[in-house]
Amino acid sequence: MNARSEHPVWQVYDQFRTARLNVRYYSARAVHLRRTIQAFDMFLAICAPTSAIAGFYVWQSEIGAPIWQFLAGLAAVIAVIRPFLHLTERLESVEQALTGYRALDSDLEQLAVLIEQKGDYDKESHKRLQRALKRKEAIIGRLTRTEPEDKKLKKECTEIVNRELPPGSFFVPE
Repeated sequence: MNARSEHPVWQVYDQFRTARLNVRYYSARAVHLRRTIQAFDMFLAICAPTSAIAGFYVWQSEIGAPIWQFLAGLAAVIAVIRPFLHLTERLESVEQALTGYRALDSDLEQLAVLIEQKGDYDKESHKRLQRALKRKEAIIGRLTRTEPEDKKLKKECTEIVNRELPPGSFFVPE
């Protein structure tokens, strides 16, 4: 490592890149959870015994009847299991984290721009970083449910952030 890469301004840029990673990661998690909830809701609505689809002639045929019985049975299992998956609560937790990380990402991006405009990482910049770190602490403290980390998704998001915000793109004061 050279003196340039050891500059304290890298605390800002590392936190900025981490916040951006978390924005991408939690955005993808939220999309996945929303789609899962929507798919379950649609499947249950379609397979409900009172749905218009249940009355289609195809389901009374020799081939269709066992398929419909299977789908109706699967719908019953999903209806029983779904509350235990806590999908809505998990989505709320992920969305809270996402909202917090978006604000943190914005704060750190503004700080990075300010440092470049000033041409210096001064005491005011350091104070702003400390406020951002307190915001990050609060975000982590508000995570109400521990989601298992999706390592593959995290790796994909990391690669995107590395392309979007490569280390060489940041201003480092002398």
